[in-house]
Amino acid sequence: MSHFLVAFHKTLGHEGGYVHDPHDPGGETYCGITMRDHPDWSGWALIRESFTPPSPEIQQQLEPHVADFYRRHYWDAFGGNDIAAISAEVAQELFDSGVNVGTRKANTWLQASLNVLRRAYSPRPYFDELVEDGKIGPVTVRAFEVIAENGDHHDVYKLLNIRQGQHYFDLAKEKPQPYQRYLRGWLDRVEVEKQ
Repeated sequence: MSHFLVAFHKTLGHEGGYVHDPHDPGGETYCGITMRDHPDWSGWALIRESFTPPSPEIQQQLEPHVADFYRRHYWDAFGGNDIAAISAEVAQELFDSGVNVGTRKANTWLQASLNVLRRAYSPRPYFDELVEDGKIGPVTVRAFEVIAENGDHHDVYKLLNIRQGQHYFDLAKEKPQPYQRYLRGWLDRVEVEKQ
């Protein structure tokens, strides 16, 4: 199975099927795809043709539409194949975070994590400080390769989880309504190593 499909199926385990929660600012949603933000998504036509929630047969027909959407909007947005070639676990984490908080924010977390680890190598850093602009290109990928060559790719994974968890904490603290109701589900996405 490709790195994308592994990441996709793992993330899909966190995303619901068909949801129309009046408390959710995203509104009508299928597998994390909101009608508000993506009214032209090809899967909405299939959902409209069936009764909501979609039957198991329709859900099966929807899966390739969902996978294509996730690949184009999230996996490709951070060069998933390039990152997975260095570390599949970091690629999966970036993908899941990007789906939940947006790719630009998740990509910035990667760049910030690489910069923090770069500073830990002082006084002789192995790469120039990255611009934390949320755009993953060859410079960020090369910096990640350097970190991985030094055996620290798992530290990047940990830092990404810390940033993701802090983001959810801040949302629940600063905007208790409606976000506290989603905190448990969000925390399921944060990987914590058990001792």
